[in-house]
Amino acid sequence: MYKDFYVSPTGCDSADGSRERPFATIERAVKLILETDGDIRINFASGEYKIKETIVITPEISANRNIIFKGDGANFFGGIYVNGWEKHTDKIYKAQLDLPDVRNLYVNTFPATRARSKYKYNISDLYKKGEEPCGFLVGEKNFPKNFHKWQDVEIVNNYEWESHRYRIVDYKYLPESHEYAFELDLSSAYLRRLGSFTKSFYLENDLSFLKNQGDFYYDKDAKTIYYYPYDNEDMTTAQTYVGSKEMFVHILGNPEKKAGNVTFDGIRFSGGACNVLTEKGYRCRQSDAMDTEFPELTGETPKDGYFGINTAQFRMNYAENVTVKNCEFINMGSAVIAMYDSVKNVLVEGNIFRDSSAVAVRIGHAGHKVKREGVDVCSDITVKNNVIARMCGELYNNCGISIYYEKNIKILNNLITDQPYTGVSVSWGWNGAPGYECCNIEVANNHIRRVMGMLNDGGCVYTLCGVKGGTIHDNFFEDSRDRGLYNDAGSAHINSYNNVIVGCKYFIQVQELKYSTKDIKVYNNFSDTLRTLGPTDKGTVEVKRPVLVDRDNLPDEARGIVEKAGPQGEYRALEERAAMPAWHRMRTWERVSNTFVSKSDKEIARLKRIFEAEDFMEGGEGVGYHKTLKPIKNNNPYRPDEVRMYYNPAVMSYVIQMDEEGEWLNYKYDIPETDEYYIDMIARPAKQEGTLAKWYIDGEWLTDVPAIASDPEYTTVIVGPFHMEKGEHIFKMEFAMPFYFDKFRIYTGKEAPVPEELYYTTDEDFDE
Repeated sequence: MYKDFYVSPTGCDSADGSRERPFATIERAVKLILETDGDIRINFASGEYKIKETIVITPEISANRNIIFKGDGANFFGGIYVNGWEKHTDKIYKAQLDLPDVRNLYVNTFPATRARSKYKYNISDLYKKGEEPCGFLVGEKNFPKNFHKWQDVEIVNNYEWESHRYRIVDYKYLPESHEYAFELDLSSAYLRRLGSFTKSFYLENDLSFLKNQGDFYYDKDAKTIYYYPYDNEDMTTAQTYVGSKEMFVHILGNPEKKAGNVTFDGIRFSGGACNVLTEKGYRCRQSDAMDTEFPELTGETPKDGYFGINTAQFRMNYAENVTVKNCEFINMGSAVIAMYDSVKNVLVEGNIFRDSSAVAVRIGHAGHKVKREGVDVCSDITVKNNVIARMCGELYNNCGISIYYEKNIKILNNLITDQPYTGVSVSWGWNGAPGYECCNIEVANNHIRRVMGMLNDGGCVYTLCGVKGGTIHDNFFEDSRDRGLYNDAGSAHINSYNNVIVGCKYFIQVQELKYSTKDIKVYNNFSDTLRTLGPTDKGTVEVKRPVLVDRDNLPDEARGIVEKAGPQGEYRALEERAAMPAWHRMRTWERVSNTFVSKSDKEIARLKRIFEAEDFMEGGEGVGYHKTLKPIKNNNPYRPDEVRMYYNPAVMSYVIQMDEEGEWLNYKYDIPETDEYYIDMIARPAKQEGTLAKWYIDGEWLTDVPAIASDPEYTTVIVGPFHMEKGEHIFKMEFAMPFYFDKFRIYTGKEAPVPEELYYTTDEDFDE
């Protein structure tokens, strides 16, 4: 029998907590638990409750009892309201707000978009102080000349599945090279990967970018927030707030005794924040795993986060018997629900997760790859009948749901929609690295749609290590800009069947067998495309051809799968409750425009001797190239019948794939002066040591290019110096191992300068 207590916004904390004399605050209600024996149900009346202190459930609170936090229209609010809006210009409003920083503004519970540059910009080189890199350089051409306040600007670098945010320490113009220098709050280890002249970025958070409806900017010095409202918004009546609270709930046990036996039912949580993103930036690895060189986000305390995982608002650690149902989690500035170490028997059902900065539900973390004394993985977790809409609106590499090396996990009947990256990420680790207990993960009857809105190399469901007893079945996947199913490196022991996949770029990708994929079975699926990547029937990988369907006229079996996918019964109504107005911008599905290309950009590249890999000599097989790997049919519109190449948005150009030693490409170039030269080569090396490629000039060996075993990303590999005679030469690049080739540059370091007029921007070719 539960003892009932009551809380109301009109109550009083000196009352007795009865229905007639309710308490007023969350904090008083939590204190009550320690004062009372037996099972307790705390009933919150409709209204707003400012959450001042984190609700911490410890073993002392939860031992030998059950606790229910029951809401009836209750809103646990962690934000700060913004009032007093007034006209700044004809279209832009402003208000005073005294905070250290603002990362997120919400208008009538929907997120505004932090003002950002219209275009991406290419990094031209590393910026160094002495010998050590401390930032990067970007060319003057078509780059914004003036910022309102560069100290507020944040650099956003989206690269395939990664999305990084960098804090600017210093910024200045270098007239001698027509470049701008950005000094970043990073070590050289990060800059090595950032410094390739193919990498791109965009800029965020400056008043000069505030040009679109739904955008905002916060001036930290002037303590002023600016907003460009939609036509449908009235700033005299709109409810506006910014995120502030950094942790709402922490169910925190220890290795000796778990906390838990608690239910949260029918409560809205809103107005979260993650201020460390502004203080230190954000350097991801994949999914919501952070780069471990960020100590602020990789500690082992509740405040700092866990093992390279970004922070969350509803945390469980050494916890068991937890239910979260019929709740809403909206406008959270970080991850929402996160289960860390030794979490068991959790049900997350019938909730809405929407319009927040990171992952909705995370189960486990990357540290579970290694067994530690007293630490168990997360187990016996069920996540079902939830709506996850427009999550990861700030940390784009996060997923709707992320699962690491855990066991006995069920992801059932959820709607996951409008994600910048993957819908559900299952397991983790690459190349067969097993979690010590990763098993029995089921992803079934989910409706996953409109994913991969901003990044690449993901899908509706993505796997990255072995899962004994892993199944992906009876799901409805639609409208992914990338894969439907994706079994990446190390995926093993996974069966995928009875899925309906429509509107996706690829039906499936299974990573090559050399990356330890095995025991993959894919059968009895329905798809409107037969496009696949990777092996289909090789080794222990068996990918059966799907039944080819018309999405507007599905066969009965496929239609039955669709009808049973997503929330069922009473939970079907959650989708409408989570919907965004049609006139509102959807920032999780909105890519920044590609780098601006003016008439002079290509001329600058030519004068700097930059060659795109795909611009090899004409003449066909034996003249311009030699290949053994056939091109994929229609794999590119540029040179579709020659070598295999792909357009890679991460480097904004084609990359060439060669898989066999001895394949080669020829390039013709006129060396202007006899001198000592270098070659910078942009490639994605294989994960092994040895020789990556060989360069020849006019048939004579010139140099070998070493592989970089420690960095599988697109990287600048520099070789030279070597002597070259003036005149026209043919350069041959011969592959010594499989890799992706993007571009290269030939230079002396004392080239004649590019004519200054080519750098100058005109209104005709630039409209930032």
